[in-house]
Amino acid sequence: MTDIVDPDASDKRRTWGLILLAGGGMAMTAYASVVLWLVKENADYAFYLGLCAMGLIGVVLTGFAGLLMKRTIRANILGNEVEISDKGEGE
Repeated sequence: MTDIVDPDASDKRRTWGLILLAGGGMAMTAYASVVLWLVKENADYAFYLGLCAMGLIGVVLTGFAGLLMKRTIRANILGNEVEISDKGEGE
C-alpha cells in the first residue's frame, strides 16, 4: 500500500512554508516598525498599531510552531470519529 502523501514532497512543502512564513514575518515586522516610527507623535495610533503588530508577530510564531511539530486532529462529527495526522504509519 502506498502513502497518499509523498514524504519528499511533504518535506519540501514544509521547507517552503517555513521560508515563506519567515519572509512574511520579517516583512510585516519591518512594515510595522516603519509605520510606528511615522506615527510616533500620536500616542493612540502608536498604541493600537503596536498592538496589531504584536498580534501579527504572534500569528507568525504560531505558524512556525505549526510547521515544526507533528500534528494530530481528532474530532467526533455526528457520531463518526475522524482523525487527521501528518505522522507516518511507522511513527
